[in-house]
Amino acid sequence: MSYFRCKLHGQNFSQQPNGHAVDVNFYAVRWVEALTDDHAVERAIEIVTRQIEENGIRRPKNSEATLEVEDVEEVDAEAYKPNSDSFIFY
Repeated sequence: MSYFRCKLHGQNFSQQPNGHAVDVNFYAVRWVEALTDDHAVERAIEIVTRQIEENGIRRPKNSEATLEVEDVEEVDAEAYKPNSDSFIFY
């Protein structure tokens, strides 16, 4: 297995704090172990999708919400930081 840092960008998602829909865009970095960079992309998207759903953030129906991995970089074991699960919302 190799180690990868994946930079993700989510746009046009929705959150409903206090019953009012709010548009949510975000950046996230996820560190994953994978066999290839394509597999790393799949794993990073799965992780972030699960995390945003757990926090009440959804893809609105009939929306153009996107979740993309903008950059994938293979890193060595010393640079691997598996516990970095923050989001930057804008």
